[in-house]
Amino acid sequence: MQIKPAVLAMCGLALVGFGVYAANRHTPRPAASGPQQHTPSGTFAIQNVRIFDGEKVLQRGTVLVRDGKIAGVGADVEVPGDMPVVDGEGRTLLPGLIDSHVHTFGNALQRALVSGVTTVLDMFTDHTQARQWRAEQTADGGAPGRADIFSAGTLVTAPNGHGTEFGLPIPTITSPAEAKAFVDARIAEGSDYIKIVYDEGDAYGLSFASISEDTLRAVVAAAKSRGKLAVVHVGSRKAAEAAINAGADGLVHIFGDEPPPADFAKRAKAAGMFVIPTLSVIESLAGVAGGADIAGSSPLAP
Repeated sequence: MQIKPAVLAMCGLALVGFGVYAANRHTPRPAASGPQQHTPSGTFAIQNVRIFDGEKVLQRGTVLVRDGKIAGVGADVEVPGDMPVVDGEGRTLLPGLIDSHVHTFGNALQRALVSGVTTVLDMFTDHTQARQWRAEQTADGGAPGRADIFSAGTLVTAPNGHGTEFGLPIPTITSPAEAKAFVDARIAEGSDYIKIVYDEGDAYGLSFASISEDTLRAVVAAAKSRGKLAVVHVGSRKAAEAAINAGADGLVHIFGDEPPPADFAKRAKAAGMFVIPTLSVIESLAGVAGGADIAGSSPLAP
């Protein structure tokens, strides 16, 4: 497991990664004689820390890191005498977080890492910048000062559709016949997966042009034929149902115009589909905080 050496949330809730803290604040054990010996910053131990490994909690344990990779986790892990030690007393160590829906620009990857996010899944950005970021993170030495990125690059949308309003000139698609060439072009640009916008904005009182359902199906098929995941931006339940029927691999938003039917999760699972809910986006569009009593309120209430 590769760790990011700048990931740290120095509070009572979480210590994620711990590399920079270990490099700058570790307490080396003194050598038997002569000056203290400092091992490389990518090699250290974290002791006396509460550990959550993604599935279970170890109330008190040790994590060994060698050359930037986790080498041991447990309550009885022995720490070599010459290894720098970080005291995690009173803190909790978590795996690096994954943000599954971002739009990356500027120094967003560095800021993500400061918040404990070690990987982001980008759903639309300048494909040339995304290609550069990916090349840097896969080069020798990687990009230790920021989160890793996987990106859709240029999204799939209609002329004047959602995604065209941000000032970044992008190609658009108008018919199913264009699907294969359009997907091929995205893959040539370096897209890790294909993101499709199937949304007219009507769920939130907006109005966008959108690709047709036939084009949605054709793009999904073209992506799958090239071994790429096809993920779909939707706003309405009707659009989500169409994405399921088209064989999409995932939804990158849950719909917000009505509650999901009781069997929606079961049907999505049966179709092999995942859902990235982005509930904060739904909240910002609906104007209603998650968990609030919304009986009798408008979904677009301020």
